[in-house]
Amino acid sequence: MRPLLFQLPHLVASAALALLPATQAVAAACQAQSGTHRAALVQLFTSEGCSDCPPADARLDTLGNAASAQTGAIIPIALHVNYWDDQGWRDPFADPAYGDVQEWMVHATGGRVVYTPHFFINGTPLLDWRSRLDDLMNNATRQNAPAGVYVDATPQEGNKLTVSAKASGLKTDAQLRVAVVEGGLVSHVVAGENSGATLTHAHVVRALSPALSIHNDNPVQTTLAIPAATGKKVRVVAWLQNPQTAEVVQAVSTADCAR
Repeated sequence: MRPLLFQLPHLVASAALALLPATQAVAAACQAQSGTHRAALVQLFTSEGCSDCPPADARLDTLGNAASAQTGAIIPIALHVNYWDDQGWRDPFADPAYGDVQEWMVHATGGRVVYTPHFFINGTPLLDWRSRLDDLMNNATRQNAPAGVYVDATPQEGNKLTVSAKASGLKTDAQLRVAVVEGGLVSHVVAGENSGATLTHAHVVRALSPALSIHNDNPVQTTLAIPAATGKKVRVVAWLQNPQTAEVVQAVSTADCAR
């Protein structure tokens, strides 16, 4: 664990698709509806400049190969923070906004320190990810879903995606986050703590919406600009989150989408 010690002063369906024409298959792949059980949104805050992060990145990458991930029960995403960029290597996937999200989640869950690698399961921080990750994911996916979320993404010119989302069954205030997640990414690190390493990534957040207000049956829309294609797989992830406690009440992920 490599902490940065500072106070937090502010809140900062594959068979069916095979029968469709190509254009319809792409459209269907870019839509998703959450199920009757809760999904486990696994968020990892990480950095290519952190020597402790590659094992956590590798563990997150394996989640996409699990059977439960194929059914949408487990949704892994990696948010690369930029506060390691002054240690010799500038992470090409980092964004200051992701560090802001981490600070807010740490603060909302009663913490005072941000660090990498840092896992959250449905908004709950996980300190001992090596021994407790599977248990917390399994516990989350056994719960009935307290709400539902539907997402529909449409590619636009200029490396953009317009995403529409709708919530149902909400009984408390919630905010919506939408992320574009890319896989098949490779970095050859030439400086910093991981100098000489070749790092691969499967679930990197490449674009993230601000927190959007959402209410039952009232659709919201956001357009996200995506960096130029470097990987092989892009999908859209959306989640409903309690704005006070950071609890993720439900999440959903599309299959691979066209850029």
